[in-house]
Amino acid sequence: MTLEFVGRPLRKFYDLHGETIYRLVNVANVRSITDPTEQSPSGETNQRRLSPKELEALEDAIKTVRDLASQMRAFAFNETLALHIVCWFGYDPEKASAAMIGLSNTMATYNAERVVHRESIKTALKIRQFV
Repeated sequence: MTLEFVGRPLRKFYDLHGETIYRLVNVANVRSITDPTEQSPSGETNQRRLSPKELEALEDAIKTVRDLASQMRAFAFNETLALHIVCWFGYDPEKASAAMIGLSNTMATYNAERVVHRESIKTALKIRQFV
């Protein structure tokens, strides 16, 4: 019984943790539509013209991060006993899922908020570095 209610959910979390690292590394360098370093003379942020391939990669990255967030959120809200154990080890799946949702919402625009979400994910999941 312990294996079913604790062991499997813990294994699921660590598998999801590894998958999260893998997927975030894959989408780390996807180009955004806007970049604050590329400003017009009037001070407005210029929008990049992304190729269809780059737009598709951006859309896929957003979907990937949102999917990871939903899986992490499902773990955080459904696996109560395993969640307490994971939190005891210093992980915070609920905070990680919120940060991943925020990251997916800001992937089209490169700004400080996007960096904050990435740092929150790193802290919540105890990840040293994405790239």
